[in-house]
Amino acid sequence: MFLKRRPSAFYGTGVADVLRMLRRTALVIGGGATNRGVETSVREAFSMDLDTVVVRECCWGGDAAAHAYSLDTSMKMYARVRTLAQTLAMLG
Repeated sequence: MFLKRRPSAFYGTGVADVLRMLRRTALVIGGGATNRGVETSVREAFSMDLDTVVVRECCWGGDAAAHAYSLDTSMKMYARVRTLAQTLAMLG
């Protein structure tokens, strides 16, 4: 468990260090504030060359239009946006 104090899951949390130490290159992500926290984390993951999957049903946002735009447009440039069923099949 990591304490996140900024929009990014990476800034000041140690998550990137743990992933490098474990030699992991893939990330499955979900969370609140889709168009802020999740999207910021996805963009940073892309910059770190992580293969990222965003689980659609595991994201939420207070602004429905911004949430939808983030999942359907913005994040698709940096990650694969998949349903939970698709993600589980990929991991299976």
